[in-house]
Amino acid sequence: MSTNLNTNNSSQTLFRFAAMRNPELSDPKNLDRRFIFRGTVAKNESKIDSHLTSSNSLNSILKNPSSIGLTIHTENSLKIMYEDFYDSVIWVARNKSTTKKEEFDDKVKYCKTEFGTFASSEILWDNLIYQVVTQKDFYAKELIMQLLHLAHILEYYDFSEESFEDMKRAKVVLPKELFKVSQTDFNSTGSSLTQRTMYDDKAMKFAEATVGLKENQNLVDSLSKLEKTYKKQHDAAYKEAYNEYQETVKPILKSSQREASEADRRKQILENRINYLTQLSVADPEKFYANSEMDMELHRIKDEIMQITTPEVEIPEFNFKFETPEIDIAKIGRTLDVKDQSALLRILGASSLTEALSDISTFDELNQNITQNTQSLQQTVLNNTVLNQQVSTNVGGVIIPVSNNTSNSGYIPFSVKTYARNLNEWSLLLALSSNLDVVSANYKVTLNNVDISSTSVSPMGVGSCLLFDIPRILVSQTSLVEQFVLQGEIKLSDGNTYRINVTLFQDLNDLDRMTKHFHFRGADGCLPVDPPKTPENPETPTNNPTETSSFIPSGFGMKNIGVADYLKVEQSTYCYVEGDVAHIENIMAREYKERSTRRLKRSESQTTKSTESEKEKLTDTTTTERHEMQSEISKILQESKDFAAQAGFSASWGGTATGGTKFGINANASYATHNSKEESNRQAVTEAKDITARALDRIVTKVKEERIDKVLEEYEENNKHGFDNTKGSNHVVGVYRWVDKVVKNQIYNYGKRMMFEFMIPEPAKLHNLGVKMIDSSLQLVKPIDPRSLEAAHMQIKDYTDLNVETKLNFWLGKFNVETDEKPLQTFSIGKSLSAQTAKDISEIEFYSMKDEIQVPDGYIATGGLASFSAASDGDGSNVNLLLGDLHYHHWGTHGQAAVFSRGTFSKPYSKSVPISSTGYNEFTGTSNFIVDLELTTEAKNTWLQKTFNKIIEAYEAELEKYNQALAEAKALGVQIKGSNPGFYRKIENTILRKNCISYMIDQNTNAALTFGKGKYHNNGYSSGEDFLKYRYQSR
Repeated sequence: MSTNLNTNNSSQTLFRFAAMRNPELSDPKNLDRRFIFRGTVAKNESKIDSHLTSSNSLNSILKNPSSIGLTIHTENSLKIMYEDFYDSVIWVARNKSTTKKEEFDDKVKYCKTEFGTFASSEILWDNLIYQVVTQKDFYAKELIMQLLHLAHILEYYDFSEESFEDMKRAKVVLPKELFKVSQTDFNSTGSSLTQRTMYDDKAMKFAEATVGLKENQNLVDSLSKLEKTYKKQHDAAYKEAYNEYQETVKPILKSSQREASEADRRKQILENRINYLTQLSVADPEKFYANSEMDMELHRIKDEIMQITTPEVEIPEFNFKFETPEIDIAKIGRTLDVKDQSALLRILGASSLTEALSDISTFDELNQNITQNTQSLQQTVLNNTVLNQQVSTNVGGVIIPVSNNTSNSGYIPFSVKTYARNLNEWSLLLALSSNLDVVSANYKVTLNNVDISSTSVSPMGVGSCLLFDIPRILVSQTSLVEQFVLQGEIKLSDGNTYRINVTLFQDLNDLDRMTKHFHFRGADGCLPVDPPKTPENPETPTNNPTETSSFIPSGFGMKNIGVADYLKVEQSTYCYVEGDVAHIENIMAREYKERSTRRLKRSESQTTKSTESEKEKLTDTTTTERHEMQSEISKILQESKDFAAQAGFSASWGGTATGGTKFGINANASYATHNSKEESNRQAVTEAKDITARALDRIVTKVKEERIDKVLEEYEENNKHGFDNTKGSNHVVGVYRWVDKVVKNQIYNYGKRMMFEFMIPEPAKLHNLGVKMIDSSLQLVKPIDPRSLEAAHMQIKDYTDLNVETKLNFWLGKFNVETDEKPLQTFSIGKSLSAQTAKDISEIEFYSMKDEIQVPDGYIATGGLASFSAASDGDGSNVNLLLGDLHYHHWGTHGQAAVFSRGTFSKPYSKSVPISSTGYNEFTGTSNFIVDLELTTEAKNTWLQKTFNKIIEAYEAELEKYNQALAEAKALGVQIKGSNPGFYRKIENTILRKNCISYMIDQNTNAALTFGKGKYHNNGYSSGEDFLKYRYQSR
């Protein structure tokens, strides 16, 4: 049996080999003619060489060429400067490969005769070096090289045939002393790791926010002590001033009360006399009116009683002014330590305490600013929290785990940045890309040729710490440099010691608000340090920083092994033939043999959860208030007036004189008058007020939650295989044989090739990076159990860990958990009581009220305050208020209002707080009571436990979704792999080729010459990483 598959079969490379030969070296003869070197004069007068030191690189020097006195020339300026030689320069550049010797000689002779020669000065060489390093003006660089070529020809050409061939092909050689790369021990954490470590902005923001939160908490604690001290002083001063006020007004109030009592007594006597005279005038008017003195007395008494008044007493108002300001800048400066003051300046964005606190007058305003900053930092922590989740991606139907670890050799990337401690000092903030904590350290930095060493470590948790806490780095020292190096060793919580060596560069996009200087930052990686062979005499490794070069390949892992004939053997499947015996089956005559296999897998899961809660609250309050006032006024006025007048006249005349006749005239007049007046005024006023209040509050809450999860998975597979020889008379023998594959190998010769040997320590590194850039929709992310160690700094072992606000908000947002409203830690409730005695003045005015303030479930009443307002007739009054076991008292006249200071109960109230108000000699009054509530520990733990359970339930739901999606992806992958056995081989070939290419170019992903970055136009990709992502997915 054979099957020819050669016509439909893809070949694969079996192996490659080469016939090697040594490469040819350059001929050491006539180097001055064949190469263009920089002369001694140009080197001595160079602006660059004099500034190039071991701590500065060409990149840093040429960032600002004017600082070293270097003038940069453009193409136009060079044309003007070398105007006489420009035509000859262009002719040589265009015709050097095609011109003949006679024509070349004539051109050189003409240029020498007409214009002479010119030297390759330091101007040309310095500008050439600048353009090569910065790559800003390609045409200027080409013109400089052409000018150097012409200057070389005019100086060294002797018109011989050998010189002609060398001169026209002469090459410009850059000074090698300017491009020295420091030798780094690749066994240490030197520059070989620097280029492949990116600055972790998320980790640094997380570390900065963590440090800020701790500083804020320490600041709040310190300010809380100051606030308590201030309140104690304020309350003591208030109490003292109020006692003095009471002592001052007490004699005045007593004198006023004595005068009022005397006036009331006199009024009572006079009113009794009036009542007597009035009753007498009614009972016996004749006797009353017969005695005119009684009537006059009655009028006199009425006038006198109207003149009896109570003098108005002027009682001074209580005015309290606490001279000590609540925010005392001088006291805050004396009390807060340097760290708290720096945190306060950072929060308020000021350079001094006077500037920071100029617009803040109370501790509440200050705490509000701190709270806002704390909330912002908490949000920063949440936005930059990255957990090491298990991620799998689907590539070609195959589930491939995506590793987030940079290396499995103990390599730990880290980022470092300056952190302002005050206006004049820096510390360094170190953030490891690991959850390991820094236990101890020994390190130094070099600034302005001065070493600053320290061993201080201030752990901040989650792999971050502060370096140079003692001593600190002066801002004035870093203002003179653009970069500096941090070197040393750190010991982590895993027990290993790691060596760090990182260069911090100035970030011109990150200006610190406090110091007004730019931050320095850097990134690198560290590996465990091998223990010394002789602990009593350890070796001190030298680890010099490597200069960053974006255009010089490092050569690491790549070796040129020469030129050879490239031969490749390709293998293809030719056919399949019978092989060795694998199994023999015997079936006897008249025998039936059958083999049956049955596989059954059944899984059933049922979960039932039922929760029922019933809560009933019944409150029945009945209040009846009845006030009745009856006033009766009776006034009787009776007046009687009698007047009588009589006049008479009698006259007679005559008699004897008249003859005895008498004449008489008699006239009589009488007048009588009687005037009687009676006035009666009787007034009765009855006022009754009946208030009945009844409140019935009944709350019934019934919650029933039932969850049934029933998963039934059943899989059955039946296989049946039989041999039937019942009708046969002979025995049957069945032989099973292996199938051998015959392959065809063919050698291809691709000719002479330059051979490179690549040593790739991590062949799958580029593959892992490519997998990470695949669209997240194709990735399967396994949720992290909040209780496991994988949660790192966000781990919640039980509900008590949810007391940390950042952990609570992180997991609620991570799984989109809906919870009950979080109970407030503290708040206040209140109640108001009001009463009115009468609308008119009576002998005694007073009121008395009482009630209760109900405390909500889960809270206790810890304290409170009371206030009142009332009105009286000005003859002295007082108000007494009772709030729980707190007592408040106030004296006053006329209208009064007061707000008493907040107090604390001797023991907290859990059900209700009794309140009462009593007013003496008051017409009307209103009292307000405020009670401060605090959440109980039991209620808080109950809510935290419910929230914790909901977070775990949400995690389990996400895990179930992940497992289901993973099973579906694996099932799909099995089908695809069945038809594509060479899938992994293709991945290997692709990744190995990309590794080799990446070794031949710059390995820094931020460099200009790397991974084809910027070399593809109008393709819609903004960066080389996007292009790499596209190329990887297209595979």
